[in-house]
Amino acid sequence: MDFFFLNLEQFQSMTKQSADTLFDKNGFTVGATYTGKFKSFYTGKEMPSDTIASWVPLSGERLNESRGESKIIAIGDGEFANEENRPPRENIVFFINLVDYLMDDVGLAEIRTKMSSESPIQETSDDTKKFMKWFNLVFPPALILIIGLYKWNQRKQKKKNLQKA
Repeated sequence: MDFFFLNLEQFQSMTKQSADTLFDKNGFTVGATYTGKFKSFYTGKEMPSDTIASWVPLSGERLNESRGESKIIAIGDGEFANEENRPPRENIVFFINLVDYLMDDVGLAEIRTKMSSESPIQETSDDTKKFMKWFNLVFPPALILIIGLYKWNQRKQKKKNLQKA
């Protein structure tokens, strides 16, 4: 089997033609689902004990084979849904759909695809940022001050009218 290393700088500077020739092979399995009855790895073997002194051995029934049909999903990249790497939204949707599939609740995937997509925040100019900063700093206190002066004036007028009567 052939393999190669490709660093990020090489990958980013690659043309479409060179990428097509580099990745022209097919038949690579990047993910697979397995269904059926699975046998335990520990069938006919001694269960390992933990190294912690307070470890309590399993007291439940030991299964040597799954009772019914089971599902296992194997993905060739464990980082595809790692939030620290900020994966594309499609990877997260794919992961959630996998969980739905494992729970036999595929109907939820149909509902989820009808949701609105997220819209990224657009970059703003420095002038707009400065305006928003000063507007948010000055406008709320000024509004409260104006409302306070209005209420104070109303009470003053009401008091003046009561004294005349």
